[in-house]
Amino acid sequence: MQDYTAKYSINLKDRYNFYKNPDYNEIQDGVVKISGDVATRLGIYPFEIRLPVIGELMISKYGSGFLGVALYTIVTVLFILSFILIYNLLMVTVESRNFDIGVMRMIGLNKKGVVELLLVQGMAFCIPGCFLGTFLSTFILSKVSVVLKMLIDAEVPGFPTTHALFFSITCSLIVTLFSAYYPLKEALTKNLNIALDLNHSKTSAVLIQLQFDAKMIPWDRIVFSLLTVVFGLSIYLFIPLALLTLNVGLLLVVFFGILIGLLLGFVLLSLNFQHLMERIVTRVFFCWASKPFQTLIVNNLVAHKIRNRRT
Repeated sequence: MQDYTAKYSINLKDRYNFYKNPDYNEIQDGVVKISGDVATRLGIYPFEIRLPVIGELMISKYGSGFLGVALYTIVTVLFILSFILIYNLLMVTVESRNFDIGVMRMIGLNKKGVVELLLVQGMAFCIPGCFLGTFLSTFILSKVSVVLKMLIDAEVPGFPTTHALFFSITCSLIVTLFSAYYPLKEALTKNLNIALDLNHSKTSAVLIQLQFDAKMIPWDRIVFSLLTVVFGLSIYLFIPLALLTLNVGLLLVVFFGILIGLLLGFVLLSLNFQHLMERIVTRVFFCWASKPFQTLIVNNLVAHKIRNRRT
């Protein structure tokens, strides 16, 4: 072999797609496996295998991991915000059209018709958002692909891939369906007499719930407890595993879960301080008003406490 050449250069088949994998460990495992096969075929001849591409990718493996975590965080936060936004819009629609829905139910509209009505309302927010997002992503990708081609000669498609389009449409449908659950429940369980009553306010300052502990299972507490237990166990199991195996990707995923948990925890904590903040804001911005007027504002905020939580 040494009589013919002193150096062999081996390129992978479809190497561009192979090296696009965001997980550096998978790329390294694949290259090491292929280089091992090459070493087996070379036999007993003295040789040295060098992996220059792996060395260059090792420099940026942590950067790609942090970029992936940042991207997952942004997508998750936007997913939650989209869910809350569509939920609030549908709830406002149900509350503002109580009388209209009551009249339609009185003249023969069944539950299926009410469900279809609200789902169409939700799709009215979902479908334009999909088209607008696809248009903006296509425009931005076309500009970014030209810039990357000029700077680093990288081939970046200027149009969203099929996987990206499928993911965006699926997320839009999931957000619409799940956010319409409670508005549908509110519309279907509303008393017809109350919905048709225009002389009294629909806002209840006092909410009384009677629960029979012997017959009612607190599913919300059970589910929340199970989720927190699984979340805690996953942290105590996966962080040592990631540190022992030097798996940076797994470690970043765990930190991403902790970050989302902190975000949800701060949201729940803010709900507990809602009434206190309302009183402080009233005292600060209406310090010029009389004491009875401030008390009237605070009582009005208390009466709309449940509705204000949606914002």
